[in-house]
Amino acid sequence: MITLAQRQRPDTGHVRRGDMANLSKPTDYVLGALAKFFSPSIKAAKELLQEKGSYEQLKAMMLRNGAKSDELEWSGADDFFKGKKVTKSEIIQYLTENDPRLEINTRKVDSGFTGETDFLTREERRELAVREVMQDTDMVNEAKLNILDEMKSNPDDLVPFESDVAYGSYGDTNSDILRDIENNGDDIDTYLTSRFRQSLIDSYDADPPSFYDRNNIETPRVFGAGDTQYSDYFPEGAEDYTENLFRYFDPTGRINILQTAESGHFGDDAISTVMHSRTGIFPTRSGEKAMYVGEGQSDPFQKLQQGKDLTDPEPIYEKKKNLPRLETRNYDESLLVARFNELNEKARIDSNKLRENNRKMFANNLNQEELGRLGREAAIFQINKLIKNNAIGAASIHKNHTANPPNIAPKLLPLPPTITITHIRKVYLIGL
Repeated sequence: MITLAQRQRPDTGHVRRGDMANLSKPTDYVLGALAKFFSPSIKAAKELLQEKGSYEQLKAMMLRNGAKSDELEWSGADDFFKGKKVTKSEIIQYLTENDPRLEINTRKVDSGFTGETDFLTREERRELAVREVMQDTDMVNEAKLNILDEMKSNPDDLVPFESDVAYGSYGDTNSDILRDIENNGDDIDTYLTSRFRQSLIDSYDADPPSFYDRNNIETPRVFGAGDTQYSDYFPEGAEDYTENLFRYFDPTGRINILQTAESGHFGDDAISTVMHSRTGIFPTRSGEKAMYVGEGQSDPFQKLQQGKDLTDPEPIYEKKKNLPRLETRNYDESLLVARFNELNEKARIDSNKLRENNRKMFANNLNQEELGRLGREAAIFQINKLIKNNAIGAASIHKNHTANPPNIAPKLLPLPPTITITHIRKVYLIGL
């Protein structure tokens, strides 16, 4: 069966079938982003009946009790305790301090449901909200009466804003406006309606969420992707859309994260991400909520499939079939590579320091005349390079003729204003 999530993504080879987790059940049954990692190896170590012995002996007991060999390897425990006599408490302490469980980098949306879009401007959303409030005629009429009572009770108060109708501007009092309306024979209701409407606009601008809540208006469901990246490839209508990046870091700190497997997604966070999942919350027919696991994928594992003759009909695997096979390194091999890279980098730094020290020693042992001669020879060497690269140009050079000098790069030492055939001959005597 192809899920909705797979139908919505063009590269269905990158999607795994969805699954649901009923959130009304105990947390032990919850899948996906709500699941909590636990270490079966730590659990097995705590349940050891033997207090001490060789590491290999206690490890065998732990494996029989549910410990994971990969966990013991990639926590560094196998390397640390190899060939040693250990106690139960030492193993528990080590695994606790060098927790091999994957770290979860969770990315969440800011608001809304997947698939929702809103192309309205802030002013357009405000207009819709104010218009919906104004449809409650009973509430509007009561508000207008309150405004009129307030104006009559406080005649000397200034009008709080410039009216949309022709009465008053900031600086006019309530009594001024009421007098103008009466003298002109205009409709007081029109003014009161405009004044109440303006108060709604001011209230919305001050705090839109409070405006929706105070007036019992449904908040526009506008989807904010937050720091998620692939919500477009998820079924519409999911609440609390989440992308979970499961990342491995060597707990001992000896293996550089650049040496570990990585995802093909998520930018800088792709480094050390060995798998990722994408989940969302949907309502069920019974009125409860369920977590939909739209994707669970390991990019490193997919890379390992290249070069294999798979029976999977998906085109993405067909293309990978003829690619060279990739191989993995175990923890010990990764440590060796890390050590090699460390020594290689140290050798590079030491080589640069040695080269710089030699340059300084050489320069310090030369007098001014020798330094000047060295500078002239360096300039001649640069001229040779220019001649080799035809940088002097196509100017014909004949006996007793001169050629205009080329535009020499600023880094070159000053040269004579003209280059004569004599200069050229002297250059060639040095040898190219």
